[in-house]
This record gives sequence, structure tokens and C-alpha cells, in this order.
Amino acid sequence: MTPKILPEKMASLAVVDYEALADKDATQIQKLVQASQTMGMFYPDLRGSKTKAIFEDVPTIFKTGHAFFNLPQGSEEKTQSLREGMERGQGRHLHMQAPRLD
Repeated sequence: MTPKILPEKMASLAVVDYEALADKDATQIQKLVQASQTMGMFYPDLRGSKTKAIFEDVPTIFKTGHAFFNLPQGSEEKTQSLREGMERGQGRHLHMQAPRLD
């Protein structure tokens, strides 16, 4: 039996419309900023024709991340990303082997 999630237990987060953001809609931009500053997260509404490219790029994004984290520890790419702060919290995990995705 699957447990039922009660509505009062669900997070109350803002829903931000991606297509409206892409169109520079001031209301959605303000909603995104407010949600980011207060709760630190939001639900992105990715329904729409402009979001198709996002979903098409997901496999490439995963392959790129997998390739980066499987680079040798001393590689120039990893060294440069650490210097520039590009690891975004992943730096402490760089010594770990990334799981294989194939």
C-alpha cells in the first residue's frame, strides 16, 4: 500500500513559469527573485514549447558532468574549476569516483 501524501505536509512553494521568464515577464521575474530570497527554492513550470530544448539537452548535461567528474584528479580542467570556484559545492567530492551511467 502506497502512503498517501496529505496536502498540509507538502511544501508551499512558488510556481515560476519558465516561458514567462524567457519572455522577460516582470511579474515572473519578481516571483523568482522573491522565492529565491525567502524559501531558497521554487517549482519551475516547464510546460510549454520553449522548454523542449531543456529536456533534449538533459542527456548531454549528464554525459558532460560524468566526463568531468571522471577526469584524473590533477587534470587541468579540474584544477581550473577549483581555482575559479566552478565546482559549486562539489569540490569536497572530487576525490570520489562518479557512478557509471552506461
